[in-house]
Amino acid sequence: MEAEVLTESAEISNEVAEEILILVNVIYQNNDRAAQLLRLHALTEWYIERILQVLLKKPDIIINDSRFTYSHKLKLAYSMNGIDEKEENALRRLSKLRNECAHSMAPQITDKQIIDASQPIAEEFKLAMADRKKDGIAQDVFQAYIWAIFSQLSQKAALLEMIHEGIYGESA
Repeated sequence: MEAEVLTESAEISNEVAEEILILVNVIYQNNDRAAQLLRLHALTEWYIERILQVLLKKPDIIINDSRFTYSHKLKLAYSMNGIDEKEENALRRLSKLRNECAHSMAPQITDKQIIDASQPIAEEFKLAMADRKKDGIAQDVFQAYIWAIFSQLSQKAALLEMIHEGIYGESA
């Protein structure tokens, strides 16, 4: 029994490490906030698609069809309880901010915009800020925002995938 728990714990630790590596590779390739925001948006879409892969019988019909936008996928994930209301609201705000950046010749993302966008996940955002302070890392609201969104979605996707694998004995 203990060996099974240790093996399962090691698998979870490896999965967490892989998720963090994905975050670092995708988001932190550039120090420009607008570029990081665009990458964060793409990363959240990837997580939404992972969630949909667990929830849908034929997820490729949705995921691989370019007519299904981020907004459609978000609504579908929310309607199927893949994400909760605060996550859906937070991702809508992220999408709005992303669209503002994408349609600007010289996008500037202010701390106020980030704080406003983080309101639906204010608790997670405050926790990320507190963790940064505790760890002696500069108090950067944008980095805390990235972490708050990432931690919410990566945990949700990983949990749903583990449940799916436990029930069906296969990956989604």
